[in-house]
Amino acid sequence: MEQQKVFATAMLGFDKKAVLDYIYELDCTAKKKDEEQQRRTEEYERQLEQLRQELEESESQRQELEQQHLQAQEELEELKEICQRLREQNGRQEQELRHREKEIQIQAEQNRQLQNKNAEQESKLRILAAEIQLNRQQAEKRRAAGKGQAEEQLHQQKKEEKTGPQPQGDVAQLKDELEEFRRHISQTLAGFEESLNQLNNETPPRKSGTQFFR
Repeated sequence: MEQQKVFATAMLGFDKKAVLDYIYELDCTAKKKDEEQQRRTEEYERQLEQLRQELEESESQRQELEQQHLQAQEELEELKEICQRLREQNGRQEQELRHREKEIQIQAEQNRQLQNKNAEQESKLRILAAEIQLNRQQAEKRRAAGKGQAEEQLHQQKKEEKTGPQPQGDVAQLKDELEEFRRHISQTLAGFEESLNQLNNETPPRKSGTQFFR
């Protein structure tokens, strides 16, 4: 509380100069207060404007962050969909891979069985080739024997032409032997043909041209 001013007195009232000085002092004080108040007001307005700008910037940043958040959520949803599609695709690929592995196992088993069958058939072929070779050798021997008998018969016929006919029993025996030899040759050839037909029906096509006999 301001101290009350005491004015000096003069004749017929207060001292005018003292009053004027006081008024001037009050006016100066009031102006200073007004200036100070104006300065504070301007400072408050400046701070208020700064706060408004900061608030606008904060709002802009908030909206931008909200937009980024929405965009991030959309991208997250897209990534979830992509992950789901990838999981489904991986599931299908795994299932297909299992099927292929099963098919490979089946094919491997079939190949193993085919190899065993081929090995068995090759063994049969080797045995048959050996039998055919043996039969050929025997047939060669029989043909040689037959040729010798034919030559002997021809020689005998020529001899008969010169000396006369031989006994009927020897000629009949020779004919019987030749007929038996002919039947044996026919049976042997029929057996060869049957064996070859059976092998052609059982043996699958082979890439390698292995020959067991010429």
